[in-house]
Amino acid sequence: MPLALELVQHFNRELRKKFTGFTPGAAELLQNYPWPGNIRELKNVIERTMILAPEGDVDANALPEEIRDHIRSIRREEQKAADFSSDLDASPTGRQLVSLRELEDEYIQEVLAATGNNKTQASRILGIHPTSLMRRLKKEQVPE
Repeated sequence: MPLALELVQHFNRELRKKFTGFTPGAAELLQNYPWPGNIRELKNVIERTMILAPEGDVDANALPEEIRDHIRSIRREEQKAADFSSDLDASPTGRQLVSLRELEDEYIQEVLAATGNNKTQASRILGIHPTSLMRRLKKEQVPE
């Protein structure tokens, strides 16, 4: 930003303009743009913007489209990353995703509740031996 503000002052003198600086939105765009053309590109962008824009603070909308598009593409990528991250925590049905062990524990508790805590009947529904069910309940310290 210091270099951009210095260029504004330079072009104020050269173009006989009265620009004061940049709006916060324009400053954010300038700071986040990678400037592949380095200082020469920055200089050209500021000069062109000052020729075309009304005097005062340079607004984000006065900046060239490629600079405005760059921040939009960054935000789209950030949104995609956030969506992907949240997709990892939820299924397409909106349910919270949990480990297989947690899912099994929840299901065992559902079956036990449905059978009135009858472990023999629950083990039959679950397709496991009653001893395996008892071992599982003790291992996980799930109330029987």
